[in-house]
Amino acid sequence: MALLRYGGTLMHVSRDEDGPIEVVDEDGVRAMHFGTSSRQSAMNLADPEQLELSYTRAMLSALLFHDSPRRILMVGLGGGSLAKYLLRQLPEARIDVAEKRANVVKIAHGWFGLPEDPRLDIHVGDGMAFVDKAAPDSYDLILVDAYHGYGMAAEIAQHAFYQRCSLLLTTGGVLATNLWGNDAPILARSLRMLEEHYARPVLQLHVQGKGNVIGLAFNRTPSNAVMKGLREKAFALQQRWGLEFVLFAKQLRRANTAWMDWL
Repeated sequence: MALLRYGGTLMHVSRDEDGPIEVVDEDGVRAMHFGTSSRQSAMNLADPEQLELSYTRAMLSALLFHDSPRRILMVGLGGGSLAKYLLRQLPEARIDVAEKRANVVKIAHGWFGLPEDPRLDIHVGDGMAFVDKAAPDSYDLILVDAYHGYGMAAEIAQHAFYQRCSLLLTTGGVLATNLWGNDAPILARSLRMLEEHYARPVLQLHVQGKGNVIGLAFNRTPSNAVMKGLREKAFALQQRWGLEFVLFAKQLRRANTAWMDWL
């Protein structure tokens, strides 16, 4: 008899020292959970190559500022939807992933279709420990999405982590981090950390209808020409990638301030 969980069918469950990892199928969508109803990753079973969750698509708003990254770092794997998508869309790119939980990696491969690919190198261990050892000027794009069932992982919600990541970015590199917007003081603190360690302006993108806020931070301040051409760039990327880049460009705003005046 099938077991029900979070309104769907429980397909798999395992446990490690950090708690349970559950795979649940509901209405044609497979999701990863860490012991709560919050979905850590999701895959449309009829179209497994696409990005099902709106916040994962919003994280790629970073491509508005660097559209051809060759070296990518991801901190936090989940079901691997972003890694899988970027491997397909960017055939010249190499991707490093720092993921704390070995079972998450196994489930991403076994249940979410994350391929074994020579361009994908997954490092099992603490994200802070990984960035602390990585060489400076190594990555064009850093994507940070490290959560447990109840919020952001403690090891990445700190100054030392974001400071170290700033050193890993190449000239013109971009960091995109998934922040939790339902707690205003925590969101403001996270954005202030980015402002302290990255070039101004730090930008934020509120994901429509969700509690996620994507923070964008830069190795160097985007030029006026880049900012003024953002709408045209968004249209071109939307045609190329099929993601809602025009909407992303419209919704970007400066961290902790009013809407950007150049859009």
